[in-house]
Parts: sequence; structure tokens; C-alpha cells
Amino acid sequence: MRNTLWTPTYNRARFLPRLYESVKNQTFKDFEWLIIDDGSTDDTKEVVQSFIDEGVVRIRYVYKENGGKHTAMKLAYDICNTPYISSVDSDEELLPKAMELWENAWIDIETSGKNDVARVCLFCQNEDGSCVGFGNYSLPRDVPYVEETWHELVLHHGCHRELAGSLCLKKFHECCDFDNYTWHSDTNRFLGESILWSALGRKYKTRLVNGFSNVYHIDADDSLMRAAADKRKLLNEMVNNFYFVDENMSFFWWNPKYFIAAIGRYVIFGKMSGTDFSEQHMPITNHRFKIMHVLLYLPFILSDRIGLIKL
Repeated sequence: MRNTLWTPTYNRARFLPRLYESVKNQTFKDFEWLIIDDGSTDDTKEVVQSFIDEGVVRIRYVYKENGGKHTAMKLAYDICNTPYISSVDSDEELLPKAMELWENAWIDIETSGKNDVARVCLFCQNEDGSCVGFGNYSLPRDVPYVEETWHELVLHHGCHRELAGSLCLKKFHECCDFDNYTWHSDTNRFLGESILWSALGRKYKTRLVNGFSNVYHIDADDSLMRAAADKRKLLNEMVNNFYFVDENMSFFWWNPKYFIAAIGRYVIFGKMSGTDFSEQHMPITNHRFKIMHVLLYLPFILSDRIGLIKL
């Protein structure tokens, strides 16, 4: 067994049977399904136990205190016993060949002797079959895959699609350390995955396979309107934009608009959460980021003095 499929879940027992059916229907069977329960208070444990009792899928269920998706991810990556780990959320489904496509990609990468690929991804589709995400990035039908860094895919080619991936754990741990992201860790419930994938992309490539693996379903609990009303989520957005910009500012000229927008979000979400200029400015280590933060925050400083803008 070389691949683990992992799922984070929190109070989504009602969605798990749908996901379970798609896991059972995988054409490739030699994997373990690792379910990390991030402190659920519903009947998640009982639902998962019913899956285990069927004896169809190899399942490992782990319960932990609630800490947010990235803490569940860290635990999953720490206890995984296979070289590769693939992911599917509890409110999604897997298409029947998802695990097979990930497995075949890793076999091909190993056979070719490549050592510069750390992640294999496929596109995700909505319930109606359309591609999840925005923009018009796609691969021509006759192109089986591309291999590029995260920065090439997103900053150069504008790939803003939702991708589902399988990771080489050894290379991930080489590039990413969850313990580096501790600012507001008491309130942060989600470490933006772009932070992790860009950290991985500073050394390794992603193989983006021309196909679909996961099906997304609408989940109203994640709406932006709810996020805007929750101070904790505002802080979360501020922190995620901070870490991304501070770590990746050397790529600024690849896509200046992308970084200016991220710094703008950092300023605005910080302001909305009640984080003042000095607290926002203090953790910044990149010199260019410091200058741009001052410039983008300056209108708020001036408006505070004359009382024109209120957030």
C-alpha cells in the first residue's frame, strides 16, 4: 500500500455516507482511508463506525479536539504510513477513477526517474460537471498533463481552478512546517492552502493531470457573508494574506496585481477585525512588503484623522 486518502471532518455526518459510497466505488482499491474528526459533536463517530463494520474499505478513524482544518491536516500528515497522501473533503465525492489516476501518475513519475515533482493534481468539478474555480484556464484535450511550479500555474498562467491533489509526504515535510505559522494561532481555524502549495512550489513542481477527480457540492456554511460577520474569520483572512505575501514577495514581478490585491486584503481584513497599523506592520519581514503596506494603509490613517471612512 503506497497511498492514503485522508478526509478532515467537523459535524458533517450527514455528508459522509455520500462520500463513503464514492470511496467504495474506486477502481483502485489498495489504499487506506484516514478520517480525522476535528472535534465533531454530532454522530460522526457512529456513522464512521458503520462504515468500518461493513469491512469494505480499509478505514482509520482518529478523533481530536477542534483546532481547524490545518491542524487536522498536520495530524494526518504526521501519522500517515504511506509515501503518498491524497485528499477529499467530507462534503465532496470522488469520481471512480480518482485514486487510480493519482496512483498511475506516481508510478509514471517514479519510472521516469523524475525527482522534481512533489504533487499530482486533477481538476474538481461542480455538480453540473463544470470546472470549479474562476477564469478560463484549461488544458487542451490532447495534453495529458503539465508539470509546473505553483507560481508558474497561478501567477503566470492564471490557473485559479480548484485542484485536488496527492502529495509526496517526504517532499512536503522538506518544504512545509506548520509550526512556522503561529501568528493568531489561537483564533486561526484555516491555514490557506496556497501558503503550503507555494512553499512546496519554491522547490518542486506539480503535475496537473488533464482530468477530474473530485465533485464539489454546495455548502452554505462556508459563505463569504458568514465570514464577514465573524471577527475570527476576518483575522483568519488577514493572517493568510500576510503569510502568503511575506513568503512569496520575491515573485512580485511575476504578477504585481495579484500581490497588490493580496496586500489590500491584508489591510482591509485587518482593519475590519480591529487590528491597528502597528500590529499589522510588526510581523512583516519583507522590505518591499513593508513599503507597500504603508502605502496601502495610508488612506486609512488619513481617514481616521478626518473621520471620513468607517469600517
